[in-house]
Formats: sequence, structure tokens, C-alpha cells
Amino acid sequence: MTKSDVLFILLVAGVLLIQCTVDPVSTNGGTGSTTETAMVAGILYHSDGVTPAVGVRVAIRPRNTLADTSGLGLPKRMADTATVMTDDSGRFVFDSTLDTGTYVIEAASGNDAVLIDSVTVQDPDTNLDLPPDTLRPAGALKGVVRLSEGGDPRKVFVLAFGIDRFASVDSLGRFRFEGLAEAGYDLRLISSLDDYGVLDLRGVAVTSADTTDLDTLELPFEGIPTPKGLSLTYDTLRQIVTITWSEADTARVSGYNVYRKHPDSSFVKINASLIEDTTFADSALSADGVYEYLVTAVDPSTNEGQRSSAITVGFQSRFKLATSSAPFGMRRAHSTVVFDSAMWVLGGWSSTGQYNNDVWRSIDGTTWEQVSDSTEFPRRKQHASVESDGKLWVIGGLSDIYDRLNDVWYSTDGQNWQLATDSAGFSPRYGHSCVTFQGRIWVIGGVAAGGTPLNDVWSSQDGIVWEEATAAAEFPAREGQDAAVFAGEIWIIGGTSGGIHLADVWHSTDGTAWAQTAPEASFGGRYLHAIASNDSLIWIS
Repeated sequence: MTKSDVLFILLVAGVLLIQCTVDPVSTNGGTGSTTETAMVAGILYHSDGVTPAVGVRVAIRPRNTLADTSGLGLPKRMADTATVMTDDSGRFVFDSTLDTGTYVIEAASGNDAVLIDSVTVQDPDTNLDLPPDTLRPAGALKGVVRLSEGGDPRKVFVLAFGIDRFASVDSLGRFRFEGLAEAGYDLRLISSLDDYGVLDLRGVAVTSADTTDLDTLELPFEGIPTPKGLSLTYDTLRQIVTITWSEADTARVSGYNVYRKHPDSSFVKINASLIEDTTFADSALSADGVYEYLVTAVDPSTNEGQRSSAITVGFQSRFKLATSSAPFGMRRAHSTVVFDSAMWVLGGWSSTGQYNNDVWRSIDGTTWEQVSDSTEFPRRKQHASVESDGKLWVIGGLSDIYDRLNDVWYSTDGQNWQLATDSAGFSPRYGHSCVTFQGRIWVIGGVAAGGTPLNDVWSSQDGIVWEEATAAAEFPAREGQDAAVFAGEIWIIGGTSGGIHLADVWHSTDGTAWAQTAPEASFGGRYLHAIASNDSLIWIS
């Protein structure tokens, strides 16, 4: 049975009850008979309070009646009305049969009106003379209807108890009652839309010659709420899309389903079980393109509600090939660094076995320009480069005549290079790692003369004067490791020592004392790899 069916039955029952009580009631007891009748009378004056309101139509209705809206898609409820006209003295008399009950008397003349509320007939055998009353300039009533789950507001009607009128609602949800006498009104908002209930307002005051603004009124929704407030975050590094939404009425909702759609597919539910929270993380993205997400609510009887509006995200692969053939050619044991909003490649060993001292830069990884084909620093490989103090630095390495180096060079443009020192405080080495940390350049480990691996740590503020932080750090001596700054510490990962490729991870807050995080990380032993930190993660390749 639909909501309209239920309302129809209830309202028809109310009509029958009203009709039965308005008809005369006769009872036969013993040999006599009585007829229950009541007379209600009163006098109306114009707004000056002196001039009788002559020839004014006066209506009386049971206080609980509403206007007939049967032609508007709503159940019919008759507003049983008796009417009379005032005489030359402004007097009106209802001498028809009135059952016991509470009534409303309404009258209007031009723009003036009066409403006599709660006229109570307690004894059907007694006449009721009302105090004189005055017609005053009519007021008005307005408001806006809001449908929380959507729908056409024109399907909503605003009715006032006891008067034979209703207000229609326009497409923007606005309604207005004109010509209302000064009084307090009980209103009922009712809709022919499914899943919306009735909203009753009691004692809404209307003042003479004024407009009462009810602002926004929201009809109660009795169905399954549609999830709202969808938003998402996209972690491109972890490739996780996290969808969140606003919590719905927990009395009506036991959980949620999330649906995903790729341009080449339809919406598919992606949660294995009902989601009890208001967030869901999707890590199953695989193809480039735009993905759409929407959410539905499920009630305690496992009925699923309407789908929410969709929210979209453009999928991006973790790694995309920028170029398969950069102009600097195939090489290894070079250094790379980010400097002056560009990526830089310096020196290294080409596939032809040539040692290099050239410099290349790119702002997008696809297009590369050669800054210098032969710089002031000698050809080398397995050196280290960092950015510090607005300069690009090249430190140590193995020369093309197999000399281990401990020289330090810097440049402000990548083309013109200056020698900071040709013999730094640390011993000549290659296969070391460098970082910039706490405003200083740090050199860590490497391999010294005779192939001896190192685990010393040095630092400098200017590249000229070097200080030893430790001659033997807690981590084993090594070469070919890489280092990065992450979470306010220096980190080193992997390398090789004595022919053993390492997979350990160490970190330090000061470069002197080191602690081990992982003795054998899951990525396995390796050296001459690269690490970087980004978005609260350390990356290794």
C-alpha cells in the first residue's frame, strides 16, 4: 500500500467522522425525544471599531478541517463549511445544527479580515454569543520548502487548518498565503511525492498588515537517504583513491556500497562487504583515464537507496616513460641532482667505456639540453652531486686514469665551475654518497685506496673546510650505497661490502650516531641504486 493510499483512507475516515457529527443527532429515551442544536452568534465591525460590517460573508468550519486538494494528486478532505451574511448591524447568526466541538469563524471584506479561533460548543442546547470583533487589514505568510532528497517542490502543498484555502509551492520551493486575518495558524505541509512525510506547524502567528516569513521548511524524508558530501583524495604515489561522504541518519542506514566506473565499463560495486564507516580506499586502479565513483546507502532490511551524485578522478600511472633515448646517451655511475627547478646529469661512464665530465639539464625529463660538453672538473664516475647554498656541487669519484678523488667543485649555473678544494679533509674515494642536511654537505662511506670500504662521515658548510662526524659509524663499511634526507634525518640504504650486496637501512639525526631500522629490507641486497624521498615516503630503484 502506498503512502497516498494510507493518507486517503485516514482522511476519508476523518470526513465521515466530521459529516456524522455535523448532522443532527436524535435520541429516543422513554416516551420523549430531543434534537441537539446550537446557535452561534456575534457582531463584526470595520477596522475603525465603530462602523458595523454590513453584508459580509462569514464562514464557520470545524477547526481540524483542511481545504479540498483532491484535484491536485492528494487525498480529498472536505472542509465542511456553513456560511451566513451579516445584517445591518453587523450581526451574524449560525442557527443550523452544530455538534459539540471546536470551530473557526472566518470573515473578509475587501482587504480586511478576521478569524475567530477556537469557538467551542460544549452544550448543544445552549446559544453561544461571541464578543464583538473587528475586521483588520489582512496579513500574509510565506516560506520556502526544501526537499532534502530532491524532487519537484511543486508536488508540495501548504494547508491551514480551519480555513478553506491552501498555498501552492513553485519550482523554487516558494509559497505564500495572502489575505490572512491576524491570528495563529496551524499549518500542514504535505506532498504527493513518495518517501516524504507530513510536516505540521502549530501556532504560526500572522500580524495584521504584515508578512510572516517562515524561512526554509524541510519536509521529513522517510525513505533511504542518498549519501551526500562526496569528496576524494588521490595519492598518486601509493595509487590509492580515498572516498569520503557525510554520515546519513543511522536509524535508517546500516551501511554503504561504493560503485566505480571506468570510461569503458558501467558502474560496478567494489566493496566486498557492507561499509559501516563513511570512507573507502580503492587501490585497484589499473588503466589510465577518468574514473567515476558513487555511493549508495543500505537500510537495516538490506534495501539499497538511490545512487549519489558521481565524483571523478583522473588516474595517473606511477611511472611514465619520459624518453627512451635521451641525448646524453647510455651511461652509468653518473650523478643526478635537482637544482634550479631542473634535473641535472653530470659525468659518468658511457656505454663506450668513456669517462665523462659533461653536464645536461631538463625541466621535464623528456627534453634535455647540454649545458657543457666538457667542464672544468676532470672526467669521472661514481662521484656524488648535491645542491647546497644555491650551488651545484661535484665531489670526489674515480678519474679516467683510475685515481680516487677528493676534490670539490661548485657552479651557480652548471656551465662555469670553480674548485673549492683539490684535497678535502676526507680521504680520496669513490662510490660514496652525499646529502645536504642542516645547512651542510655530508659525505658518507665509499671505497678508498686499495679497495678498502669506508664507514666514516664528514660534513662541510662551505665545501672547503671539512669536519669528521665519525671515523667509524655503526653501519658496516660500504660503497655504492645511496643516501637521502627524510623526516628530519639522514638515511642510507644498501650498498656492497666484501662482495656482499646489502639491504639494510640506517638513519641518523646528527650524522654521528646511527641506528638501524631494517637489517634486511624486503627489496633485497643491491648497490649503485638510487633513493629519493617524496610525500612522506622513501623510494628506491
